[in-house]
Amino acid sequence: MEMKLVPFDSDLWDIYTGAYGSVRTEVKILMGHKKTAPPSGEKLRRLSAQEKGDYQIAFDNLCENLWHQTSFYNALYLVMPYMVTLFEQKESEHDFDWQLAIISAMGICQASDPGWNEESRLEPGDLLESYRLSVKKLKEKTKVFLSSHLDQISRLESRKRGEFLTALMAILGDREAAFLLTLSVREGCPLLCGRCGFGCENGSLDNPEFRERITPAPEKPWDGKSFDDPLTWYSGVLHRVGADAEASRLAYYYGTFTCPECGEKKPVLDFMKAYHSFV
Repeated sequence: MEMKLVPFDSDLWDIYTGAYGSVRTEVKILMGHKKTAPPSGEKLRRLSAQEKGDYQIAFDNLCENLWHQTSFYNALYLVMPYMVTLFEQKESEHDFDWQLAIISAMGICQASDPGWNEESRLEPGDLLESYRLSVKKLKEKTKVFLSSHLDQISRLESRKRGEFLTALMAILGDREAAFLLTLSVREGCPLLCGRCGFGCENGSLDNPEFRERITPAPEKPWDGKSFDDPLTWYSGVLHRVGADAEASRLAYYYGTFTCPECGEKKPVLDFMKAYHSFV
């Protein structure tokens, strides 16, 4: 089966929606249809430090629809094949900025669909199969983009680089880890012990006492080719783009935490998953 694009006149656009409703208009603009950006685009235009055209506004609005509050929106099932198609266009044009933006956006969207939530809203069929094919295709293209542009990625300003690296984890490695690491940026490292119920809402790797309860995972050298072990390849990428501090913190997220109440020892990410699943 080949990846299929859902026609814009399909009722599915009104069924599978983003945070603010249908994303049909935004995707049409990005695919070259000459339309005026939706009213919400004007809000983004006013908030921007620089004037944006309808094309950029449409992309910003699409991202806002799909990222809102780190939640999963099933519009992604319709959007992903189109974004892979758009990526191929930008790839042929050697447009680094747009390739970067598409990978970052679609990766963060995938991070909002972790394992305990994965594809639970869609019955098996052509739409799900096409979505899976587009995800697989983006994965292979992301590997090529990464290997071809390491120097440019290392020179990105911190926010853009951080978004791309989070997206990278979701696309190439571990959606659950990407989701938890995304939350950790604003919420620290909250933990919950499933055995005894011990909770640590204010956990932070910046706290020396908290870090003492964690045995960091050992870093292994990355060959630059294999993506089987998320810790190994992700640490390798972080080091290669100059994000050594982030690589050091990653070893703690993949490390082992000891519960101070019952002595349970498990990966930090498992304790984090238990916390976020509970709340």
